[in-house]
Amino acid sequence: MDAYIPSPATSSACCYVPAKDEPWQAVRGTQTLVWYYAPAHQPQVKRASSVAQPITFFIVNTPELEGLERLRTFTTWQDNWDAEGSAAPKAETLATAAKVFSLLAMHRVPQVTLTAEGHPMFTYGAPFHGEVVVTGRDTFDYFFANDTAPEGEDVQFNGTALPTALTDYLRSA
Repeated sequence: MDAYIPSPATSSACCYVPAKDEPWQAVRGTQTLVWYYAPAHQPQVKRASSVAQPITFFIVNTPELEGLERLRTFTTWQDNWDAEGSAAPKAETLATAAKVFSLLAMHRVPQVTLTAEGHPMFTYGAPFHGEVVVTGRDTFDYFFANDTAPEGEDVQFNGTALPTALTDYLRSA
């Protein structure tokens, strides 16, 4: 599943950035991981070492990561996960949901849950009282309780941007 973590320093989607570049590096629940970086398109240099160089990344337990981890847990859920006949979530819908969540989280981090139909759903409490439901590989719906709030059904999602009306609304409060 593709997953993007919003980077507060750049306000653009990225994935697991080095902690030293982020203002939120050691807030809570930090664990250290060592990843080995060996780019596939590295130019060939004579007498260069073939040993990968370790780079240390800090993964901070943020609401954004918690939401993505919750989405990842849904990949193992099967039909009747709630003992009331609910459908299992589809992998392609969960992959889209990770992208939608990442873009939503750049404005406001929602709560992550599933509908009885197995669709990933992102909910907002006060002051918005609304939801965004990923209904397919490239579609989602969004509704809010406020009469002046935007809404959309079967909105086409290109994987990189949310509707301007939705993002403007999330930034408004």
